[in-house]
Amino acid sequence: MNKTINLTDWFWSEVKIIEKKKYDRSQEREITSYSIGREICQCATETFIENSRNPGKMRSIMMICFLIDMLMRRKKYSAGKSGQKIYAKFNNTFRYPIVVAHGMGDEFISPSWFVCSFFGIDKKVDWGIVSCVSKILLDDLFDWFVVEKVKYKSFEKKMLRIIDSEFKPEPKEYLKAIMKGEMVQSKGTEDNTLEPNAAVATGQYLVAGELIRRGYIPSITLRDSFGKNIIVSNSDGSKAKSVQVKTKRGLDKKWRLVTNMAESSKSENLCYIFVALGGEYERPSYHIVPSKVVDEESITIDNDRLGNRNLGGSERRFRRVNFMDPKDKYLDAWHNLNL
Repeated sequence: MNKTINLTDWFWSEVKIIEKKKYDRSQEREITSYSIGREICQCATETFIENSRNPGKMRSIMMICFLIDMLMRRKKYSAGKSGQKIYAKFNNTFRYPIVVAHGMGDEFISPSWFVCSFFGIDKKVDWGIVSCVSKILLDDLFDWFVVEKVKYKSFEKKMLRIIDSEFKPEPKEYLKAIMKGEMVQSKGTEDNTLEPNAAVATGQYLVAGELIRRGYIPSITLRDSFGKNIIVSNSDGSKAKSVQVKTKRGLDKKWRLVTNMAESSKSENLCYIFVALGGEYERPSYHIVPSKVVDEESITIDNDRLGNRNLGGSERRFRRVNFMDPKDKYLDAWHNLNL
């Protein structure tokens, strides 16, 4: 159950961070008053989501937690004294967020609010993240059922009935598939909890790990020496190559490079490894590209940009380019290292 507790702890820490700030809303009010205990007002949900460092994760937690809580509040699990005890234990264990209707006291809204097409909210949902969050919450919930000796054989059927009655066709199909254990591909939305500098370092160490897995011997250079992040050799050390690692958050297959116009980037001894970290729940993708290919296939943004002077005192000039691999031509092409 630790994974669910980690998710909800993250959620409530985000809420606290957001509540301390002011946002440009129509009423121009702070949103501190919009969450009381575990209850969050319906009109504040999008504010919390949009100002979160990971909106896709925030939306997924709120929607699936609320969907599960709706079923737990039904007679099967909360009727009578024994049912009330079960529901109380459930609340104390998991601390799910509860969304209430604005101005209606303890009236609960529909979980379909988080995929409402009227406001275009449905376009903001990352079903890949929803499926990952759902798996964590449901796996831990079923483990808890076993520990507490709660009968749950009909849980899935009842959940599917709620989905049928509460959601429109498109989100309904996604949720039905997710509840049956199917994993959905993510949009690859960025996880903004990872700072840019941390993303760069993460990419370098991930690449080093992948190289070790494949029998190579990598050495991470000191402070990006001469534009090379890693020196990698084969298992017996008879051949070596320089590697430039370029890392970005998200799964978009486009990377920005800045190259020195006075130096050749076509060296046979240089290879680029482009890393797309994806979102929090995605596996990073690695695109291994020879430097000659990068030079030939990159799209120049601008030329002749003035840089810092080199050690000899002369000015250095740079160009900015984009390299793209939308069809995954170089995905996991580790043979391009040619070691």
